[in-house]
Amino acid sequence: MLAPALALAQSPEDALLNDCYTLRRAGRHAASLPRCEEAASRFASGRSLTQLALTEMALERWTAAATHLTAGLADRAHPWVQQNRTSVEDALRTVQTHVGVLEVGTNVTDATVSLRGAHRCPRRARCSPRRVASSSPFTRSMAARSPVKWSSPQAR
Repeated sequence: MLAPALALAQSPEDALLNDCYTLRRAGRHAASLPRCEEAASRFASGRSLTQLALTEMALERWTAAATHLTAGLADRAHPWVQQNRTSVEDALRTVQTHVGVLEVGTNVTDATVSLRGAHRCPRRARCSPRRVASSSPFTRSMAARSPVKWSSPQAR
């Protein structure tokens, strides 16, 4: 009789995170991701962000995991984060071994630099540093464009 009463007393965040956790424990990480994303999107608590990050770690989505673990740790007032801070910090250290920082600069004022088509820094001499997974083939998906027409010395 107590189990149904406890289930009814669960908050919507707890229900989503329990689903996420149960699926993750069963090794169904891809299936748990939408539940964790929904919890993080709807509630954005340190606990929900950390649970999303742990799922992303299992799926080797290192840059997203680093972002969400950092955000989760920033919620210092959340009791779950306080209780699990050491484990979450350990998880962040693990993720950081898979993430590097890419910094790109140019001396062409109107150049546009994009990384995987998502991050652009137009009309600035320096882009802000970006986290990239160390295993990411970012060198094949980085592009720089400039309105300046270049000509080789042989063309003159």
